[in-house]
Amino acid sequence: ESAEEQEGHPTRRFSLQEVAGGLMELSRIDRRTIWVAKRSILDHKRKYLHKRACQTDVVHQTMAKHYAELFNQAVHRASENLGRCGAHDIDFLLTHVIELPDKLTYGAEAFVLGEYKKHNNNGGSTIGCRTTPQAFSYFTFIKSSRRLMIVDIQGVGDLYTDPVVHFLPSQVSGALADSDVELNFGLRGFALFLWSHRRNDIDRLLSLPTFALSPHEEKHIAPQGSSTVSALVAMASRPRTQGKATKD
Repeated sequence: ESAEEQEGHPTRRFSLQEVAGGLMELSRIDRRTIWVAKRSILDHKRKYLHKRACQTDVVHQTMAKHYAELFNQAVHRASENLGRCGAHDIDFLLTHVIELPDKLTYGAEAFVLGEYKKHNNNGGSTIGCRTTPQAFSYFTFIKSSRRLMIVDIQGVGDLYTDPVVHFLPSQVSGALADSDVELNFGLRGFALFLWSHRRNDIDRLLSLPTFALSPHEEKHIAPQGSSTVSALVAMASRPRTQGKATKD
């Protein structure tokens, strides 16, 4: 049994998770796949809440996989003339919910062998010097028309898992709007990432607009016409124009 613990910052839903029962091997006609089942050590006995948390992981990971496909497509189009500028193709594992007869639930995903690394978290921290994960998080913010942002990018190589989606509840619909919001910092999550993110070569490759920081946050004058955190506040407080928000 192995465990993962995040210390010093409230960036995870559970203070401690375990890989429950080690690894599962599922057989198919043409191949065998090893899966990992995960649960919260502290909260898994609160069956309804834990099931909802596992379901949220499915929603977030599926949403992340969709945006990863859009990111790869954008990189491929832009790189035809300019080169890739260090951008890698990325993907997210699909995760599933397993419910046992005793109503205990687990999150399950394919086992990936390799060195596991974390590149940013949902508290605004960026980790390491790689530009692809940071550009992807910023891409999701711009591509969604500033309605959501996918962070907590981590995994093996560029195969990621366990992301978090920051979003504005009034600006999304469907499964995402109904998901557990404990890890969604909303506007604050946007601001924390944007404060730490610095425009990189992949942002320029994809023609992502510069997000202006205040003089206190950055020592140069913000480009004219750029968005600011105050603009985000105004957008969040703006009434919706239609009965249903756009589904991303």
